[in-house]
Amino acid sequence: MARRAVVLAVTALVAAPVFAGTNAQAAPAAPAEIWTLNNKVSIETYSAKMKKTLKTSGTSVSQFDTSNGSLTSTVEVAPFKTKLTIGRHPLADVTIVQEPVGPSTGTLKDLVINTTQKANIRITRISPAGMPWLNLVNPKTCKTVTTTDINVTGKMTNIFEPTTLTGTYTIPKFRGCGPIPGGAIDSIISDMVSGPGNKVTMTLTP
Repeated sequence: MARRAVVLAVTALVAAPVFAGTNAQAAPAAPAEIWTLNNKVSIETYSAKMKKTLKTSGTSVSQFDTSNGSLTSTVEVAPFKTKLTIGRHPLADVTIVQEPVGPSTGTLKDLVINTTQKANIRITRISPAGMPWLNLVNPKTCKTVTTTDINVTGKMTNIFEPTTLTGTYTIPKFRGCGPIPGGAIDSIISDMVSGPGNKVTMTLTP
């Protein structure tokens, strides 16, 4: 059903300008239709500060408006998990959550997808190596002070094949991670994680 939706949606986009140019008064415009597109999602993001590539996966459910090419998506992915190290020596296990703020919004036109997701970045666990029972951060409040805009773009080469979207984003500073808001733990985490130049690659598979 998802593939049929993509085929019909893309056909509508490509065919519309062709038919409009032949005889605009020959027939009334077709009513707008909304197609639901379901995809599996895999994400790789490179943390510029941590110099690490983090991976996760999940699902995406999109609403595509054939009349104007607007695309609204709800993406749900598992937490990112990584390790902090000094050289080859493990320092701590870290769990990072991308918390969407509303759906992503964008367009699908001429087979090119452009979309933006606003999100909070949460750190829900920092456990020293060998001590998984100890969490150094407050998982309920440790997050970026503002949302970040994750902008991605890519072209569909084949409607039956995976589509790859890429982009960059900035991670804001963190707050609420330690017992004192704005204290030493917040500063340490911000120094380790926050900053520009973070890269993301998202693969959508029908």
